[in-house]
Amino acid sequence: MMTRVSVAVIVSAQLLCQVIFQLLLVRIVGVGSETDAYLASQAVPIAVTAILTTALQSVWLPRLATIDPGSNEWGAELAAAQGQSAILNAIVFAVVGATVDLWIPYLYPAFSSSQHSNVTEYTWLLLLTSATTTHSALLSVIMRSRERYIHNESITLCGLIGALLGSLIVLPAYGIFGAIALTLARSVLVLIAQSFFLRWPRLSVARAVAHRETWMMMRPLIFSGSIFKLSPVIDRFFAGLSPAGGLTTFVLAQTLVTPLVTLIDQSVCIPAITRITRHLKQDRKSGIFRLLRIEGSAITLSLLILALVALLFDGFITRVVIFALKLNSEQSKALTLIIAILLIYVAAVSVGRLTTSLYYAIGNTLFPSVVGISNFIVSIALKFVLFHAYGTVGLAIGVTAFPVLNVMTLLMSWGRSNEKTPD
Repeated sequence: MMTRVSVAVIVSAQLLCQVIFQLLLVRIVGVGSETDAYLASQAVPIAVTAILTTALQSVWLPRLATIDPGSNEWGAELAAAQGQSAILNAIVFAVVGATVDLWIPYLYPAFSSSQHSNVTEYTWLLLLTSATTTHSALLSVIMRSRERYIHNESITLCGLIGALLGSLIVLPAYGIFGAIALTLARSVLVLIAQSFFLRWPRLSVARAVAHRETWMMMRPLIFSGSIFKLSPVIDRFFAGLSPAGGLTTFVLAQTLVTPLVTLIDQSVCIPAITRITRHLKQDRKSGIFRLLRIEGSAITLSLLILALVALLFDGFITRVVIFALKLNSEQSKALTLIIAILLIYVAAVSVGRLTTSLYYAIGNTLFPSVVGISNFIVSIALKFVLFHAYGTVGLAIGVTAFPVLNVMTLLMSWGRSNEKTPD
């Protein structure tokens, strides 16, 4: 229990640092075409990081958790895991980086030529950050598999505090470019610190190539992730069609809300997933559903309360946002409403994390992938309709619909397949 609370406190401090960093950036640089270009350049690198991180973590966390750290197998598995991370990052960096000039004009047609030039430059640097962040996420899995949650989160927190302190000097002098450089430097330093703590684990490309079982397990995750985890790219495409500053307002709302997913994941979901795995191994299905009801209800209720508070105190929040971020009244009201809607998104994503773990624990990565792709297609249609009807607020509703549909589909399927199975 103390470990869970400690992790929650450390992750909360991480989120606070991230939010302050983004607020400083908006405060110093301002809201406009330059920040729109910066936030647009984040879309593809963020999607790449999400796709690779999900695949690597979903496959290697349960695998490493069952291996003795003192055995030869442990070292061999670490070498293979790191090798696979290196291979995936190298391929993605080469392919995406080589074609960046081709797809940016089509992805952001409403941008000016100078904005396209900025997006291209920023994307190259953020792809480097994506590679180091993805590999760092794999090292986090290694530490978590040994239940070293506090050590791992403390390293990340130190990196964020360093970047935040550096931003006070770098942002006024270098603006957007300084923000990107700080993010890259932080990810590299965190990766080095994790490697040092793990005593510089070996990386083997040869073992990675030969590790056919994990490649087979990652295949549906990478394929489906390449489709539905491109959601931020589509979101920013639509938001980029809104008036100047609309993209920044929408992404700012995501920045303020989405880090809650990390807090809930580290303090609630990961410990719960461990217990879910144990229940499955002991064939205790009633325990699984009881655990899902308790954790899922707590997550959903707490975030719905936050959304209600945001709507009830809309006027006060609007005044604070106008003062702190120099947004106009219309942008501030839109920001508050989008945040309230995205809190429901956070609840659905967190409950979905628990739900998909049921399938991953029994080695089924295919069915959640098929469900995700199907619901992703539905969500694109919803985003198109709702954005053209209600602007970025409608887009937020479409964004929220995707994880909600996933949770409902997966839970109903799991319930039907187990309702007649004896406990």
